[in-house]
Amino acid sequence: MNSDFIKKLMRSKDTLKYAVLGVLAGVMLIFAGNFFSGGESKKADNNNNTVAKITSSNVSDSDLEEKMQDFFGSIEGVGKVKVMITYKSSSEKVVADETNERNSQSNEGDKSSIENSKETKKVIVNGQNGNEALVVKELSPEIEGIVIIAQGGGDVFVKDALLKAAQALTNVPSYKIEILKMGG
Repeated sequence: MNSDFIKKLMRSKDTLKYAVLGVLAGVMLIFAGNFFSGGESKKADNNNNTVAKITSSNVSDSDLEEKMQDFFGSIEGVGKVKVMITYKSSSEKVVADETNERNSQSNEGDKSSIENSKETKKVIVNGQNGNEALVVKELSPEIEGIVIIAQGGGDVFVKDALLKAAQALTNVPSYKIEILKMGG
């Protein structure tokens, strides 16, 4: 019975038309979804560019908070805003090392010996403050959490916008970001 019903459906020209229309509608929905979500991903890309500028300029902890306050203050509905960031660790500088290895072998009669030595020392350069170690790279401190206090912090849409912006700027997961309404 089932196979007869399917055979009848496959022979009908109307069924084929509806199947093609259904597939086309599905494809159109997929493209429409990508089109509308494309604007949001562009906004996220713009925020990531800001992150690169903030981290590459080697800002201090308080400078980062101030930049985020200025940035968040420009979001519609936020109003006056304060930001506090806590860090898991401090920034770390990686300095260049120079390594000298020496291998020597000596033979005395029936005895032979091999001596290996390794000497590592920091590379020193003349800097503005005299001799200093050559810094290869500076690692930014790891952010532990962020608290954002905003006048518009009671509004669900403002909270969502602040949360997304903080995540995009710092790559900190949402459960480590708290957004509160400013009192008074």
